[in-house]
Amino acid sequence: MTSVLHGRRILVVEDEPLIAMMIVEILEGEGCEVAGPAYNESQAADIIKNGGIDAAILDFNLGRDQTSASIATNLVERNIPFIFATGYGVQALRKANWVQPAVGKPYHGPEVISAVSGLLKQQSVA
Repeated sequence: MTSVLHGRRILVVEDEPLIAMMIVEILEGEGCEVAGPAYNESQAADIIKNGGIDAAILDFNLGRDQTSASIATNLVERNIPFIFATGYGVQALRKANWVQPAVGKPYHGPEVISAVSGLLKQQSVA
């Protein structure tokens, strides 16, 4: 178990329920407490508002021509680190002027764990 993740509360924003279950399983397997998953902007905003989030994983494309950009802005304003998840490659994020770390889809456990651990380690150093 990765000690930096144990007990940390991670927000998961993913519009596909089966994919959300997969990421929740990966995180809980490392001892994280998962906030959500949130399937849309409104659900994510409610979870963020209630506080206690250590980091987040945001599916960039939330379907129906929606992205998680406003959720990301909300997290930036609260100084909560996050990574994007995308099946479209990092190029899609760069076109939207985001330079956040990203993981590709489909999710691979070691990649997700490494990315979230890196966020939390950076946060503890800052």
